[in-house]
Amino acid sequence: MKLFDRTYALPAALALVLATNAVVFGGAWYNRSGEPDSSLRLSEREVHRDYTSFGWGSDENSALALRLDWRVLPLNDEDEPYRGEWLENDRLVELGFPPYDPAANEIDLNTHEAFLVLELDGPARQQALQRAEQRLRKATEALARDPGDSERKERESDARKALEQERDTASRLFVVDVGLDAEALRARHPDRQRQAVVRGEVYVWLRTDDGKTRMVGEISRLAVPAVQVPLHWREALDNQLRDSAYMPPNGPLELQLNYGKRLEPWISEVVVPKG
Repeated sequence: MKLFDRTYALPAALALVLATNAVVFGGAWYNRSGEPDSSLRLSEREVHRDYTSFGWGSDENSALALRLDWRVLPLNDEDEPYRGEWLENDRLVELGFPPYDPAANEIDLNTHEAFLVLELDGPARQQALQRAEQRLRKATEALARDPGDSERKERESDARKALEQERDTASRLFVVDVGLDAEALRARHPDRQRQAVVRGEVYVWLRTDDGKTRMVGEISRLAVPAVQVPLHWREALDNQLRDSAYMPPNGPLELQLNYGKRLEPWISEVVVPKG
């Protein structure tokens, strides 16, 4: 019996690997067949190096992947501008979360899958700029009323730096819509060069303000948060990608990121200016 096991174990293992590869490669081919569902021209502001994902595929197994730096525009102007709360009760119920029952004082904490819309350098980014300008204007006016106040000086300095970051280095890629119907989202956001429909996840929690508790939620992740860099572009990108979204870009770059029939991304072009 042991001899039989040794004789057939290796061929069975190889067959499993081949079958798995066939499924993976077949899915990738189908995703990229025909015209892309969307195609975004990203810059160094929208990506950074990813250390967690290494994908299948001989031409893309480069041990280099990039992660998308996406943001949301919070409902509250004063909320942190990168990952503020974004969804409230009615929208969350539309996404399949049960309504919040104050008597029970509990919620479904499981994440729910949904379709998201990524928007590149559109109205959300312009609104983020306007908010940063408004915060600086308020801080400058407050400082003018009391120039010697050290706290007001610090707030004005922070607001000025935040505006510079928003204008010059912050990601221009925003999640602007969410739903359970990809076609309905595409109908609302038809610009395939600026808006990509992708898969992601939403999670919720309870927030209490002034004694009133409500259900709020935000995007927890993209279903495919990182993209493998094809081997022939690894050298070009290796020195350009920053290590995290909180670091300034190492230098200019452009890349074409496509989403296919399965709403999964791949890189079709990389441009790194020589200088």
